[in-house]
Amino acid sequence: MPQTQIVIKVPPLDEEALQQLVGALEDGDGEPFESRALDGGTLLTAIVTVGIPTISLLRTWMLARVAQRRGCIVQIDGQTFQGYSAEEVALVVEALEKRANQLRSSRGEEPREEALQPEG
Repeated sequence: MPQTQIVIKVPPLDEEALQQLVGALEDGDGEPFESRALDGGTLLTAIVTVGIPTISLLRTWMLARVAQRRGCIVQIDGQTFQGYSAEEVALVVEALEKRANQLRSSRGEEPREEALQPEG
């Protein structure tokens, strides 16, 4: 099954939410760890493996954060998304789908044309 690793960063106050996400993803790669941004701020960072079945879980988690006015930073293949709006969540999902299709193609599978649309 096509999978890719992504980096998710949240403020330290959101540690529980990040740990719940990592636990819910089948291939969570470990506990979140602290990292420092260039501006000196501290963030909690998790590296997770996301596959086709878990894209919708990540989308739902991010949309819930938007509804609660809590953002996150997601890095996929060198692209950084500041997940503070439904539009950003759509961009993250689009990037995940693009990466999944690249992985499918590399395995000789047919890419899927349908894209996951943000809920709501």
